[in-house]
Amino acid sequence: MADLGAAVSSQETLAAALVGTNMPEWEQDAVLETYEVEMGYGERYLAIPGVDSRVAYGDMEDFIATVGDVVLRERLQKAIIGRGAFRRFKTVPCKNLAWAVELTARHTLAGHVCRSACGRMCSVIAGDRISGRR
Repeated sequence: MADLGAAVSSQETLAAALVGTNMPEWEQDAVLETYEVEMGYGERYLAIPGVDSRVAYGDMEDFIATVGDVVLRERLQKAIIGRGAFRRFKTVPCKNLAWAVELTARHTLAGHVCRSACGRMCSVIAGDRISGRR
């Protein structure tokens, strides 16, 4: 694969080179998409920095504050104390079907974290300018 990358000058050249390989079509598509990202990096695509574990921990704390069931909220608060907090946090709802149903029926942690992450991503994008498609 590295040999293909060195000999390629355009996406069309890469697509033609991939046709002669034994790669499945889905994998060829993934290679072409990766090439497009690499060529547009910094202009059309931006890296979104990873989230520090302290930020993710804060997301869990914020989410716990929204849980209506007092017993579930207390169990989640205890679960995030010390090492292994993320693992224990995920297993608490599994211990009681009603808790799992409550968390599934209302806004989940994933939705809460997604809203937080979108806000952080928007601030990264606001600091950069992404040009339109070439």
